[in-house]
Amino acid sequence: MTKEMKQEFTLRITNANKSETIVILCDMLLAYTEDAKNAFTGGEGKAAFGEAIRKARACLSELINSLNRNYEIAGHIYELYRYTERQLIAAQVKQSIEPLSEVGKVISR
Repeated sequence: MTKEMKQEFTLRITNANKSETIVILCDMLLAYTEDAKNAFTGGEGKAAFGEAIRKARACLSELINSLNRNYEIAGHIYELYRYTERQLIAAQVKQSIEPLSEVGKVISR
């Protein structure tokens, strides 16, 4: 993620309400997923790939923690988040970008 993107996300978060923050976290998760893909295909190495995955998982952790469990739909969203987490873990363990396409499909919808 570029310095400009980080600044943009910071500004967006500063001005965001709770629901807007969720959207921003999803955008950040997708950006870090793209960083992981670029690190993998660009030859930046396992460390850069792993760091991008770690940051994506941190965003996902925030999303999971933000769920309001008082609503039934939260359980369904939680399952989607857990699936996404498994895909991020699979990408890191297998050193493959294939599982990352599933992350994009789930989070961007």
